[in-house]
Amino acid sequence: DAIYDILRTMERFDWDEFLRKIKERGYDAEVKRDSKEKVVGYRVMRGNSRYNASQIGRKLSASHIESTWKQLHDEMDAAKAEYEERHHLTCEPTRKGTPIIHLEYDRSMEEGKEPEHFSFDISKKIFDAFCSTFNEFGNHFVFDLEQVLEESVFVFFELLTIETGESAHISCGGHPKDLSKRKKHDDDEDEIDRAKGIARTVVKKCPKKVTRYARKR
Repeated sequence: DAIYDILRTMERFDWDEFLRKIKERGYDAEVKRDSKEKVVGYRVMRGNSRYNASQIGRKLSASHIESTWKQLHDEMDAAKAEYEERHHLTCEPTRKGTPIIHLEYDRSMEEGKEPEHFSFDISKKIFDAFCSTFNEFGNHFVFDLEQVLEESVFVFFELLTIETGESAHISCGGHPKDLSKRKKHDDDEDEIDRAKGIARTVVKKCPKKVTRYARKR
C-alpha cells in the first residue's frame, strides 16, 4: 500500500525519487543493477524484515513498476477528467456574444463528506437577475452577498433544495453526476423569472432587519 501511494504522488517515475520516498515512509531500500546500470531488482527493509520486489507483488517488480506507475496515473487522469466534467455546470446562452460569469465554489454536499469543487458558467443576465433581487431586499434582510449568491447558484442548477418552512421547495435535489450534460438557456424569460424567484427565497431565509424608531418627546 505504501508503494502504491508513493507511485501516485510521483509526477514521473524515477528510481532515485522512488527510493527517497520509501525512506521517508520509515523503510530502507536498495536496488540491484546490472553491468549497464539498469535496475533489475530491489528490496525493501524495516528492522529485521526483508522484502524482495518479487515478494511484494508482480506489478511492483523492477521490470513492471514503471508501467504500473503509468497505469495508476492514467486512471487518476481519467477520474479527474470525469470529476471535472460532473462538477462543471453551464447555463448556456443561445445568443452569441452574451457575457458569461464564471464562479467557483468548494461545498460539502453531504454532511461529514469532504468539500467538492464546483465551477459554474452562467450568463450575465442570470447573474444580474440574482443581484437585482438581492438589492431589492437589501433594506429588509441581513445577509452576506457572497453567501446568498452561492446558495442561489446551487439551487438554480438543482444541486440543492431550499425548504421555505411551508412544506414547499424550489427545485428538485440532485447530484452533479446527473446534471453533467444538462444545459440551460438564459434567453428564456422563464429562466430569468426562476432565478429571481430562487434569489427571493434564499434572501427571505435570512434574518430580518430590525427597525428602531426614536420616541418623540
